[in-house]
Amino acid sequence: MQIGETMKIKLNGITADMDLAFFEMTHQYAQACNYISEYIFSHDMNINSNLLSKKLYRTLRSEFGLKSQLAQSAIKTVTARYQTADTQLKKSPYRFSITESGRKKYYSFRRDMFWLQKPISSLPTVEKQNGGLVRKQRKEDGYMIEQIVAYNKKFVEEKGYEPYLTSKYPDKKLAILTCMDTRLIELLPAALGIRNGDAKVIKNAGGVITHPYGSVMRSLLVAIVELGVEEVMVIGHTDCGVQGMNGTELLEDLTKRGVKQEHIDIIRHSGVDLETWLGGFESVEQSVEDTVYALQNHPLMPKDVTIRGFIMNSETGELSAVK
Repeated sequence: MQIGETMKIKLNGITADMDLAFFEMTHQYAQACNYISEYIFSHDMNINSNLLSKKLYRTLRSEFGLKSQLAQSAIKTVTARYQTADTQLKKSPYRFSITESGRKKYYSFRRDMFWLQKPISSLPTVEKQNGGLVRKQRKEDGYMIEQIVAYNKKFVEEKGYEPYLTSKYPDKKLAILTCMDTRLIELLPAALGIRNGDAKVIKNAGGVITHPYGSVMRSLLVAIVELGVEEVMVIGHTDCGVQGMNGTELLEDLTKRGVKQEHIDIIRHSGVDLETWLGGFESVEQSVEDTVYALQNHPLMPKDVTIRGFIMNSETGELSAVK
């Protein structure tokens, strides 16, 4: 029987530049591992290291900036993960039963890595510990946050903020309520021609109002009364993840993540319809129309504020008006 070992390497005396460089390197290594994993998944689960090296080595060097040893290490790391998955699946056959003529018949199928539904993620991580850095092979809390904090320190030191200096008052006197979708982070402002300081942007899941006196409505009223906003755009988008979202299934997932049923029951007894609150919508067009209507008819909304609804194509950025 082979015995595996987990190794931690502690690095002391790390400067800010070395800290950032190390995080960037591990991030690139992680991305390379995921690239290899996706390649294996889409190429008949071929985990022959030599063949993968011939196919992917140059890409790992040029696209991900890995040194020779790291490129080879990434290939071996990912193939090892697939080999482990294959072994575990073979040890756990798929079993089911069928009732025929009043009697149950039991069947089983041997499984292998071809049963995998998606590529295996392989993310090496780094964490700070007693002033040093510890390299780990398993994803744990804080990896990305630590990387962002390290980048932020360098950003401030190099005065990267100077092009973004502006005031708290929106130059275009505009507020935008939209979705938190990652595809819109840069696409939406680019497609609308807005820059830092032009508008107040409020985001949540779906770009909706879940409560007439919740944080979205409060933020819009503050923007209008305190910060001079005169127009509001409600912007949904195509292929929204909230469309068709099931609140009941989301609650089940939360309990699997460790949320206690007693806490869910207490919230329900307080009068909160959790399924509705966590649920999505069936139509983006209808969602935008309902949100615009709720804003226009809110008892605290000044009547001189222009409120319009749109849907943005999440690939091209094209806007379509919702009447």
